[in-house]
Amino acid sequence: MTKSLLAFHLLLMRVAAALAPRVGGVRAATTARFAAAAQASNPQPEVGISFTVGGLLFPYQLGAAKALYEAGVASPATPLAGASSGAIVAVVAALSETGSPTLDDSLEAALRVNGYCRDRGGMRGQYYDALSLEADRLLDGTSAARLSNRPAKVSVAVTQFKPLPTPLLASSFTDQDDVKRALLATSCIPFYFKGARPFVTFRGAPAVDGFFAVERKYFGAPECDARRTIRVCPFPAATIGLEADDVIAPSEASLGSLLQCALGAPPVDDSYLEGLFARGAADAGKFIDTKL
Repeated sequence: MTKSLLAFHLLLMRVAAALAPRVGGVRAATTARFAAAAQASNPQPEVGISFTVGGLLFPYQLGAAKALYEAGVASPATPLAGASSGAIVAVVAALSETGSPTLDDSLEAALRVNGYCRDRGGMRGQYYDALSLEADRLLDGTSAARLSNRPAKVSVAVTQFKPLPTPLLASSFTDQDDVKRALLATSCIPFYFKGARPFVTFRGAPAVDGFFAVERKYFGAPECDARRTIRVCPFPAATIGLEADDVIAPSEASLGSLLQCALGAPPVDDSYLEGLFARGAADAGKFIDTKL
């Protein structure tokens, strides 16, 4: 990526942030505590897990999600939420609880998306088709019901225009196509996702990236209906301005390199994404050991 292109994408992120609406041991003891909280008379779970935007970096978030499930922190009683790549992770994580895809299946899908974009010269103008193909592979006729009937909500952040920008957290889905359209809408980076077209259509209205539907300080990761919201971000939190108490994120990483990978300009080798998956799992493990 040239310096000028990198500067352009950094500017795009800053403009997006300015426009975002201001809306509102392992760990057996930890596992028991979360299970007890979910069954207590107070219906609000102890934690929810929310995933930020991340473009093609979502293997990091998949790795973190896998570690959270294996530690018993995440379960069907845990609210999940996200925007853009984070929404994809929230949805596939919830579906993994009751069948397919597994989180490992979703990592393979992420590698295929990256490869699709790489084979066509980059993510710009190709991401829509790549995600559409993988949604058809990963979703099935039971996906909408499994998400809608989950004990705790799975919320997909989308920004609709009615005609003004209107935030939507979709957590109930009518059918497989509705889930797919939600994932395409939440991932729609204007003028980048689907060529020159700045939006897609979701539930009868123009729609763009869910990043714009969330308070900018949360970098696309909505607040969950829980006592604490753990946010999972593939960028260094302080560098991108994520303001939250409970964050799983890489402590040391080059923003330029991560942004290049996130925007697929150009897409990286699969080994880099596999390394992100392992890094996400490791960072989640450290978080669990030190903060839960």
